[in-house]
Order: sequence, then structure tokens, then C-alpha cells
Amino acid sequence: MNYQPLVIRQAEQQDEQRWDAYVLNHPDASPYHLFAWKFAVEGSYGHHCYYLYAEKDGQLLGVLPLVHLYFPGLVNELTALPYCDVGNCLSDDEATQDALLDKALGLQQKLNSKKLNLRGTLRETELKNTVFQAEKTGKVRMLLKLSPSADELFSSFKSKLRSQVRKAEKNGVAFRWGGLENLEAVYAVFSRNMHELGSPVHAKNWLQSVLEHYRKKVKVGLAEFEGKTIGMGIILLAGRSVSIPWASTLR
Repeated sequence: MNYQPLVIRQAEQQDEQRWDAYVLNHPDASPYHLFAWKFAVEGSYGHHCYYLYAEKDGQLLGVLPLVHLYFPGLVNELTALPYCDVGNCLSDDEATQDALLDKALGLQQKLNSKKLNLRGTLRETELKNTVFQAEKTGKVRMLLKLSPSADELFSSFKSKLRSQVRKAEKNGVAFRWGGLENLEAVYAVFSRNMHELGSPVHAKNWLQSVLEHYRKKVKVGLAEFEGKTIGMGIILLAGRSVSIPWASTLR
């Protein structure tokens, strides 16, 4: 049998199913690694994406999603991934990771990009330790191991938090699932909250693009009071991993 060498390719639209199958079976994957993030970024903000994958003997052994953030005279960076807190290289082993990183470094040089940002952890290799350095940003990821049921999860909360939830319910705040049809209400809460925090606000078509492309892998949670939406949360799904990139409430 003739074994083929490891090759690095750039994913095209027809590779979505293979890419997502690999991501959904990788223990370190997040919903942001799915191909839907690529479609959302390209469709709303127009940034060019370079989604690299490693293949050997017809099998995917690793993926590295990269987005080229380019604003002439201002920004020229490759990032994995923007607009979220993680999105790093996923691989089966160190050699595959290094091959993907080496390809990314070549792409950085070709694009004359000033930085290559990888958000997440890497396997410890000579290439990683020589070329890449961790930056202290002061930001953290908050992770929670989910219980098998909602009742068990609620019981695991501290009594003060359980009381706050019950008080909201007692005062008439209700939860329900929404969707793309609730975009206007969702964005009204989200944008107002971001303005109050003094943070830049995503364009509405960005949230719309995420909801459209994630399809069955996205849920919208709504908190309502007297018929008005006062809270929202966008929830992304990937196998056994769940992420909430945006959640806001009105004060």
C-alpha cells in the first residue's frame, strides 16, 4: 500500500461537511471552529478567511481556521479567531499542528501580515515555543461543566443565585426560546447594553449572519417582562460543547 504524505490544503465551501465532522469529534473544539463562523464573518464583515486543514491518506488530521483582518493603513492581521474568545488549531498530534502552523506562518508572510494571533492553547513543540509567545490580556474564559439535567444544574447554584432566579420568576419575568424572527428585539437589548458599558457594538447583520449560518446549532434565549424583551442570550452548540458569546439584560 502506498501511503501519502501529510498535506495542507485550504478548505473550500464543499469541504464544510468534512471540516465540521472533524471539529465535532475533537475534544478541544468549540462552536466557533465550525464552518458557520467562516460564513458569518465573510457574509457580514467581508473579511477573507483561510481555513487550513491537514490531510493524510484521505483523512483529516487537523484544522486551523484563520481570518484575515485587513483595513488599509490600520490593521493587517491573521487571527484564529476574531469576535470570540477561542478558535485555535485543532490537531491529532504535534506533527500535524506544526505543519498547520508552518503553513500559517507562510501565509502571514505572503499577506505581509504584521501579526498571527492564535486564541487558545497549543501543544508544546519546538516550533510553538520558538515562534509563539503568550500575551497577557487580562481576559479570562469562564468554563462550567454542565449537569445532566436542568434541575441538577439549578441545584448546584449557590442559594443566593437560586433566590435571585426565583425572585425574577415571582415578579413576572418569563423565559422562552426565540429565533431569527426575534432579531430586532435581541439587537435592541444587546446594543443598548453595550452602549451603556462603553463598548463597541457589532453591526446587526453580524448577529443575523450568525443566526442564519448556524441553523440548528444556535439557540436564542429571551427573558420577557410584561410582553417586552428585557434579556437575551445567543447560544452556540458543537457536540458536547456549548458557548454563549453574547448575553445582555436591560437595567
